[in-house]
Amino acid sequence: MASRGPIAWFAWLVVLLAAPALSEAPRFALVPLGDLGGGESRAAGLNENDWVVGESETSAGQGEAFLWRPEQGMISLGTLGGPVSRALDINRHGVVVGESTDSQGITRAFQWTESDGMTALPTPEGAWHSAALAVNDLGQIVGTLDHGEGVHAVRWEEGRMRRLHRLPGAGPVQPLDVNERGDVVGHIVIGVDDTSASHAFYFREGLKARHLAEFRMVSALSGSAAVAVNEPGWAAGYVMLDSSRVRAFRYRPDQGLEVLEDGDALYATATDLNDDGWVTGSYIASYAADESACFWINGEWHDANHVTDFSGDWWLIQIAGINNRRHMAGYGTLYERNQAFLLRPAESSVASAPARLALRVSEEIDRADDVRVVVLVAEADTGITLHRVTFFAGDDVLGSVDRAPFEWGWEGPVGDVVTFYAEGVTRDGQRLRSPRVTTH
Repeated sequence: MASRGPIAWFAWLVVLLAAPALSEAPRFALVPLGDLGGGESRAAGLNENDWVVGESETSAGQGEAFLWRPEQGMISLGTLGGPVSRALDINRHGVVVGESTDSQGITRAFQWTESDGMTALPTPEGAWHSAALAVNDLGQIVGTLDHGEGVHAVRWEEGRMRRLHRLPGAGPVQPLDVNERGDVVGHIVIGVDDTSASHAFYFREGLKARHLAEFRMVSALSGSAAVAVNEPGWAAGYVMLDSSRVRAFRYRPDQGLEVLEDGDALYATATDLNDDGWVTGSYIASYAADESACFWINGEWHDANHVTDFSGDWWLIQIAGINNRRHMAGYGTLYERNQAFLLRPAESSVASAPARLALRVSEEIDRADDVRVVVLVAEADTGITLHRVTFFAGDDVLGSVDRAPFEWGWEGPVGDVVTFYAEGVTRDGQRLRSPRVTTH
């Protein structure tokens, strides 16, 4: 790129980032779960036996709840008489819960067992929507009910429905998970009209509480939810830090909230955690990137696409659940169709060193015209073949290059503070991201 007058000075900045920025990580093998004949499926959770539940498209084009077992494969759990259903959770004993339409078109909470099949959970007369969102190993179920007076948090146990203790919110309440102790987590709407916002909550032993002494907000920030709680009582979820960034968190009642590292992603959310504190979820690196499945070990972030062995054109989108054997279930795309999967630790427990993407930033400054020209050059490690590189200034996409040399130019006023980075895709589908380089 030609200069525009005398050059005041010239500088090169070279930085490297491992993607993810870790020296080693466990490897996993992918087990495809298939579908119910319609070509699409998504997993929502699993239990300690690797029984996976979710929803799948049938050959008739309807979505139905499924149960996948290693010895049997995927089966449909049917519906309550309507066209669609979806399974949302399963406990250690194989009790599945979720929601389904009935013959009247009303969406109802259900419970499925091997002996009884799918049955509707009891709701008051006139209820037009209910959902069973989580079940613990004692068979206690939490969910939501709407019968014209707003969304209420409810529980089912031994064939009876009860409302949870009235929580201090002016709007809807969703309990999203429950453990054996009866700790309940979820989100609650605080405020009214334009000032209302969703807040993550943690209610210790909420199933049997007689008052709100053990109820607490996880975060003072709005736009948050606690989506999972493990048996030790740790929770995981997401929180909106500002108008443009959502971050995953892990919460311990004795230590408070820990925002999890995510490589400075635009968006990251947690979906589940096991008793070891491993957290699962997904992230989106930038406005130009696709959603990617990920997990956290001791707060350290790993992209599942980088540490999973599979065949075929897979892209892992979200890990929805994890058990204490460190097996994980979720969904991704296989030849551009959503497909459920199970991840199991591979025989080789340590991944090779991750590939790296380097970003070189050169600047030419023309003091006379108060203009600077920046040239961005992206380079991968030796032996890594890049398929495409996209360049960014802040959160704005500058452009993409699909052949070497992978470089882009930018021009702007002297003194402007601008942060540049690049994202690359290799020939085998691996996605790399350079660190951010700030210049002024």
